[in-house]
Amino acid sequence: MADETRRQIFTGLGAFCITAGRQPLKGNSLQRPDSHLAPSDENLRASLARVLGKMPTRPNSGFKVLESVDLPGGRRHKIEYLAETGDPVLATPNDYIRAYLFEPNHKSGQRLPAIVAIHQDGPQSHIGKSEPAGLIGDKNLFYGLELFQRGYVVICPDRFYHAERRRVVPNDLTRLTQNGTWIC
Repeated sequence: MADETRRQIFTGLGAFCITAGRQPLKGNSLQRPDSHLAPSDENLRASLARVLGKMPTRPNSGFKVLESVDLPGGRRHKIEYLAETGDPVLATPNDYIRAYLFEPNHKSGQRLPAIVAIHQDGPQSHIGKSEPAGLIGDKNLFYGLELFQRGYVVICPDRFYHAERRRVVPNDLTRLTQNGTWIC
């Protein structure tokens, strides 16, 4: 890295976030004297690039509609889109995300508020996007469906290693050879 360390970069970013659009508090001994000087967008991007390293190429943002269901007040679409391309060196497959997209009834060209409804972690990792979408699980966590009913565009994606993004690898006892005999 250049002259700045990661700590200096994060300290600078933190100072920028805390003081952005505000004057620093006078008499606060924790602030540096120059912390009210916000870095330019160009400096901020350069600092982030040094910390994060080279970013992967952005995949094509196209998506496929797998199913659509009419609901009172709009439609629910099950969609699939590419999150990250696979790596042939590491033999990893393309990573596709499946999500429920709620689209309220609206006029053509009308702008609507939108939100991402993330599912919970924990032992219910097999449920994933279906819980905030109101299809299964704890009724107290059907908030994606509730926001849709209030007029929001809502997307409920599966997070990595949840529901349809879980990668289950068969163990040695369940593998079959090409001719259908068990390997033990």
